[in-house]
This record gives sequence, structure tokens and C-alpha cells, in this order.
Amino acid sequence: MNKVVSVNDYLKNFPHTSFRSNQEQVIEQVCNAFNSGYKYIILEAPTGFGKSAIAITIARALGSSYICTATKDLQTQYTNDYKLLKVAKGKSNFLCRVKEDFIEKGKYFCTSCNSGSENECRHTSCEYGPCLSDQSMEGTGCKYRTFINDYKTDNKGKENERTLINREKIEYYKTEYSNWIHLKNFDTPREWNPCYYFDQLFQALKASHSIFNYSIFLSLLTNKNMMQQRELLVLDEAHLLETEIVKFRGLSISKKRWRRYIPKFKMVDYGYDLDGWLDFLLDLEETILKLIGYDSLVYTLVKERKVKYGYDSKRKAKARNKRIVSASELFEDDSSLEIDIKSESGKNLHIHKELLIDIVQDIEKLTRTINNILSSPKNWIVSEVHKENYDVVRVELKPLDPSKYIRTIVEKCPKTLIMSATILNHKTFEKNLGIDSEENKTK
Repeated sequence: MNKVVSVNDYLKNFPHTSFRSNQEQVIEQVCNAFNSGYKYIILEAPTGFGKSAIAITIARALGSSYICTATKDLQTQYTNDYKLLKVAKGKSNFLCRVKEDFIEKGKYFCTSCNSGSENECRHTSCEYGPCLSDQSMEGTGCKYRTFINDYKTDNKGKENERTLINREKIEYYKTEYSNWIHLKNFDTPREWNPCYYFDQLFQALKASHSIFNYSIFLSLLTNKNMMQQRELLVLDEAHLLETEIVKFRGLSISKKRWRRYIPKFKMVDYGYDLDGWLDFLLDLEETILKLIGYDSLVYTLVKERKVKYGYDSKRKAKARNKRIVSASELFEDDSSLEIDIKSESGKNLHIHKELLIDIVQDIEKLTRTINNILSSPKNWIVSEVHKENYDVVRVELKPLDPSKYIRTIVEKCPKTLIMSATILNHKTFEKNLGIDSEENKTK
């Protein structure tokens, strides 16, 4: 049911003491459009107009929102200007507390970098936390790790809203922490505090209003239980959304990177032939999975692709009765793949844990791309074949039309505000986003 909010209710939620030129009129237009049943509002306004203030006004009036923007710097700008927003950033932005323990006590050493200096090592962030590679640290094994149900929101929707961990949970974690075998490495352990990454993520997911960059928002869409529906989705810098989708969905295979995993890795020159490169990707996937001990997953993927996409790996041809897979199902596939990989126990112990994390992340992206191509081969192209001395050193593949992936994003919330300073042709823009003004949903 469409939530109707009066113009006055919108205007009284304006976050500043005075309006800039035309801001008040734009808020009234957005209000009337949403109240008339429009689902998508496209706002094109120049830099300096104050689009972020418009977004915050609409978000506060409707009660809950996800705001997405292109960069971490813009996230910071939003949170500096509007304190009601909780920010969510990726794992690479946060120091792993387990590794921080060793660093503070002068006991840190990275076997992958062969260095004890945190300044020389690139594996100290949560992106390379032991929870991703050490079975004893997975889930509740890491006592710094918290979970989304640990958090509550007081005064929800009000100016003094607070998101925090339940007091009972804090006491529970402190007790668990005091008995943690990890602490035996240190004479004087620190007091318990939650993991930097998960704490800020769960606060953002529990709060009424939060801001993401496109990269982390796209990655979180795979988890429907975590990403609950809110009243409003704001897509800022929306002219970059198509680029972000292509970056997230596309694939780049470089000889330099993959030789870290497979020393004799070679790239065959298939030119711009998608079928040839698809065979190459399938062979690469099988090789790397077997290399790290996931042989059973190879069989599972072959079986699933035959059922879901009508693809027979032996014949290397698509069946006539190929089933069309929706974009929302593709996001679900990302999640199930990650779980399958993490549940495998045949990890190759001869590979450094940090390198294994890189391998698993690259396998996930490789497998996701293969599945995307199989589900919609006509929508994929080989966008670049880079050569050095006539040898292929990098190939890039991307979706030709990313609109079906974008449609899944803009349908996340009942109302979507799409903002940019450089839309140019709104009809083309709507088409690229997969939304249709003729359905009376876009204004």
C-alpha cells in the first residue's frame, strides 16, 4: 500500500534552517509524485543544488531509507552533514582485531608477506581475517565477532535514535572472550570490543537510515534476510550506477594475478569469441577448484548447471530447453555459492591462508560470471583482449545490457529517488536502468 505523506510533513523534515533556490518546490514535486503512486523519481540537478538535503528530507519523512553513493568520500561527506545516517563500508577499511592483538604486543608476523611489520604487510585488514580461513575462527569461533540479532535500536525513527548491542549480549561476549584460547598468546589481554567491520555493518543495517557505497550495497543484496525492506532507496550519483554494475558483474582475468595461484598459467587467444572464452573459464574454474582441494564442488557445479541452465559440460553446448534465469535469482546464486565453498573441508594446507582467501574470492567471481553467461549468453561480450608481445595477458568480459541487474536494485524498496547532475537524456537513462515511464511508475 502506498504510504501517503503530506507536503507539510515533508517540508518540516528539511534538515537545514533555510532552503536554497528551488529546493522547496522540488520537495513538493517529489511529495506529489510519490503520493500519486509513482515508484521511481528521477531528480537531475546541478552540483551545489543541495540534492543530498532533498534526499534526507524525503528519507526522514518516510521513516526509513537506504542511501547509496559512488565513493567512500561521499559516504563520509553525508555522515558529516547528517548525523542520523549510519555508514557501512567494506572489510578492507578495518583492521582485524585478532591481528591487532599481535601487532600491539609486537608479535605479529605474516607468512605470506614474510614480514613482521604491519606497515609492510597488506593482510592486516578484516578482508584477510582468520575468520575467513581458519575453521576454528569461523562463526562464533572469533570472540570479537558479533551478529545482527545482538543489536537493538532505541527511539527508532526519532532524532535521538541509537543502535547498540544488547547489554546482556555484551556481558555474554565478555565472558566468552575471557575464556578464549587466543588470549593465551598475551600476558595482559585487552578489554573486549566488537569487530570493527561487523559492528559498523550491523549498526547500519539495524538503523532507520544508513548510507552505503555501491560496491558494498551490491554485495549485500545477496542476503535477503540481512537487507530488510525500507520505505525509500536513494541512488545518488546515479549516472555511475551502470558502471558500478558492470564492475561488480564483469570479470577480468589477468595472467599476472592468476600466476600467483597457478605458476604455469597460460591464456589462449580466443580473440573476441565468447564461446571460446567461456570454455576457457570453465576449464580454469575446474583447475583452480581441484588445486585447492574442492573436487566435489566441480561435480556439484556441473550438475547444477545442467539442471538450471541446460548446459552440458561434456557436449559444451546449451540444451534446447534452456531455462531463463531472473536477475534476482542470480543474486541468490551468489549467496549459495559462497556457502558451498565455505562448507568444504578439503583446503590445501600448502597454500598460505591469505592467498587462499584471494583464491576463494576470485573463484566466487569466476563462478558467478560463468553462471551469468550461461543464463543469458546473448547479453555478454568480450570487451577487451589485452596483449603484450602478441601474447594475451588480460581478458575482460562484461554484460552488454546491465538493466536487468539494476532492476533488481531499484525494486528493493517501495519508493526510489534517483539523483544525478548529469543525466542528459532521461528516456535513455530510464531504459538503461530498466524502468519504464510509460507504466506510470517513473516521474
